[in-house]
Amino acid sequence: MQLQQLINRERLAQTFIQLCETDSPSGKEGRMAALVTEMLCALGAEPPFEDDSAAATGSECGNLIFRFAGDPNLEPLFFNCHLDTVEPCIGIKVVRKDDIFTSLGETILGSDDKSGIAAMIEALTVLRENKLSHAPMEFVFTTCEEIGLLGAKALNPEHVRAKMGYALDSTGFGRVIVGAPASNRLRITVRGVAAHA
Repeated sequence: MQLQQLINRERLAQTFIQLCETDSPSGKEGRMAALVTEMLCALGAEPPFEDDSAAATGSECGNLIFRFAGDPNLEPLFFNCHLDTVEPCIGIKVVRKDDIFTSLGETILGSDDKSGIAAMIEALTVLRENKLSHAPMEFVFTTCEEIGLLGAKALNPEHVRAKMGYALDSTGFGRVIVGAPASNRLRITVRGVAAHA
C-alpha cells in the first residue's frame, strides 16, 4: 500500500485549519511553535532543540529542530517549514467548502507555510500509526521567513545533522521545485535637478 493511501484526508484538513487559525505573524511565532511542539510530542517526539536565533531575529522563539530516529542504513533527511505568516494574519477564520479552504475575508488564509507543516504532521502520524520504517529525520521550523528569511539566515547549519532535505514552501501540487531566484538589493543614487515630467 502506498503512503498516499494511508493519509487521513479529514484529519489532515482539521490539522491544517487548526494551524491556520493560530496567530503567527513574523516575530510572534511563539503560539505556533508551542502548538507544533504539542502536536509532535503527542506523536512521541522528544522536545525540540531550540536555537538562539531569537537574539538575531527578535522573534518570540528560536528555530526548532525535532529529531526522529530511523533506519541507520538510510541517509538522514530534513524537512523544513517556516512558522510565520504575512499580515494580516491575526484572528484568521477558515471557511471550508468541500476541499476548498479560504479565509473569512478579513485576513489571509495562512496556507504559506501551514500547509507544509500540516503535511509533515500527517506524514509522521501515518508513519507512527502503521509502524513504517523510515530514514532518520529532522523537522526544521524556522522563524521570520516572511520578512527576509531571518530565521534561516540565523540558523547554524551545524545544528542540522542531515545533509539533504526538502523545504515544503511553495504553491501548486504534485511538483518539485529545485531552484528559485535570489533576492537582490540595489542602491541607486540619482543626481540632477528636480523637475516635473
